[in-house]
Amino acid sequence: MKRTEIFNNFQCPFINGIFLHNGEIFVLDYRNKDNATVDIVRKLNFFDDKVKKADLIDFDYMGQISYADYQIRYGEGSFGGDGVVGLFLKNELVWFLFLENSNPFCKAIIKDHIVFVQSTNGVIFSIPIDNPQLLQVVKNPDFL
Repeated sequence: MKRTEIFNNFQCPFINGIFLHNGEIFVLDYRNKDNATVDIVRKLNFFDDKVKKADLIDFDYMGQISYADYQIRYGEGSFGGDGVVGLFLKNELVWFLFLENSNPFCKAIIKDHIVFVQSTNGVIFSIPIDNPQLLQVVKNPDFL
């Protein structure tokens, strides 16, 4: 199955990461204990064996906002504790974020070409539209 078909079917590989339209994947380590952090631990390609062998997880978008020709869609994965964010340009996927332990994303805004998404546990991430691999935690979860 092609990359676009997988995401169009509301599925993604079960890999914490940012999936770019060109097939690059920045694999992420998100830790939400004590002081929440998110780091890139390696880079993969969508056609690497590790990605091909990964299970697929279903997801749903729960909301959407628009900014110029962009749409930000955000929501949850099928396990309940997962969060997803997709950036679309004229309805074409530019990048996609999946985090298995972030909780569902329930709010989003765009300011100064940066996407801010909030999960149901209060954590807020900033994700630059043009460099999503530079995402950061800007507010810790409410339970810390």
